[in-house]
Amino acid sequence: MHNLILTSAMKGINKQLKKFYLMYSRDQDAALEYLRSLALDNPFLYTPLGIFFYRRSIFIEAEMMFRKAISHDKFDFVAYYFLGKTLEELNKPDEAFSMYEMAFAIFPWDIDIQQDYYRMRQKSSIKETEEQKAEAKGEKEDIEKIKEIFSNPDEILKELESKLDIKFGK
Repeated sequence: MHNLILTSAMKGINKQLKKFYLMYSRDQDAALEYLRSLALDNPFLYTPLGIFFYRRSIFIEAEMMFRKAISHDKFDFVAYYFLGKTLEELNKPDEAFSMYEMAFAIFPWDIDIQQDYYRMRQKSSIKETEEQKAEAKGEKEDIEKIKEIFSNPDEILKELESKLDIKFGK
């Protein structure tokens, strides 16, 4: 019974998609509106629609569709993967990496997922290393200042006394 319902639903989807492709060849804007209206009734179309929007560089719409797909199915690794690609296009690398991470956790056997996951992981580790180096450099500068202060305490005391004399009028 369940298979019969699913088969019937797929036939309906195929019919709607055929209509979309016919419309798309004549009026792309109308076809996109039709596609958006289809997604309202059928959450199984979120991921394919997201891919459609992604491939046409309509990234905001693609992001919205992939997020809807993920909220509908937490194991939709294709939606996670393409959301990562979309977020990269939208210049959100940290979010993109976490989406690749999720796709990789669900389906680590896909070569495209592996490549993008490891590429972003490498970028992330390079960024962390640069931040650690900058932090270490700042700490070294602080240590040098402290060493300088304690290497000439008499000079610093004289400087402080002169500032106090000026401030209090001695």
